[in-house]
Amino acid sequence: MNNAVRKHGIMDVHTHILPGMDDGSASLKESVEMIRASVGQGIGSIVMTPHFYPRRESPERFLERREKSVRALIGAVKDLDGMPEMYFGAEVEYFEGMARSPDMEDLLIGRSRVLLVEMPFCRWSDRMVSELMFLREARSITPLLAHVERYLSYQPPDMIEDLVGRGVLIQSNASFFMGTLRSRQAMRMLRNRQIHLLGSDCHNMHSRPPNLGAAIERIRAKGEPGDIAHIRRMQKILTGRCPE
Repeated sequence: MNNAVRKHGIMDVHTHILPGMDDGSASLKESVEMIRASVGQGIGSIVMTPHFYPRRESPERFLERREKSVRALIGAVKDLDGMPEMYFGAEVEYFEGMARSPDMEDLLIGRSRVLLVEMPFCRWSDRMVSELMFLREARSITPLLAHVERYLSYQPPDMIEDLVGRGVLIQSNASFFMGTLRSRQAMRMLRNRQIHLLGSDCHNMHSRPPNLGAAIERIRAKGEPGDIAHIRRMQKILTGRCPE
C-alpha cells in the first residue's frame, strides 16, 4: 500500500464506482475491484458521484436508483480490509434553472452544502455564471466544478480565478497532474489555490481506473510543501467540518 498517500488522507471526490448507475462501473464485481484499487493506493475516503442528467431522468428516479446501488455496494464491501469512508452525491449536469431547483438539496455531497457540477464544454455565458452565484449566495450551496482542466480552453484566462474569488470550489482530475505540459499548469493552479479538491473520475478498471495515488505522488515530488495540506484542509468542507 502507498503509505505516503494514506498518511496524507487524500479523498477521491469524483468517481463513478456505483454499479449500474451511468457509464462507470457496469457490475458490483467491478465496483469492488475499483474500491480495492483505491484502498491499495492509500485512499481513505471516496465520494460516489454518478452522473445526473436532468434531461434524461427525474431526480426521484435517480435517487431511487442510487439508493439501490448504494445498498448493494455497501453489502459487498462491508468486510473489506481497509474499508474506506464513503460519501454519496452526484455529478450534476448544468442546466438552466438549476439554481432555483429544490431538487439540488438531494444531490449534495454527503451532509455538506457542496454540489458537484459538470459545466458545459463551451464559453460560459453570464447567465451560467449567475446560476452558480445564485446557488452560492441565495441558497448557501457551494458549487464544486468538476474536472476543471476540461473547460480551460473555452474560458477567458481570468474566469477560474474570478469564480474562486467568489467562493466557487474547483476539482481537478488526477490525470491533469500526469502529463509533462499539463502538469505544469496543474501545479501552477494548485499553487495559486485555484484547485481545491482532487478526483480520479474513475469509470472502470481498464480504460479509466482509479489513479489518484499517482497524482498525489506527483504533487509530493513536484509541488509546494503546503499543497497536500491545502487539499486536506479543503476536504473538511465535504465532511461537515470547517477548514482551518
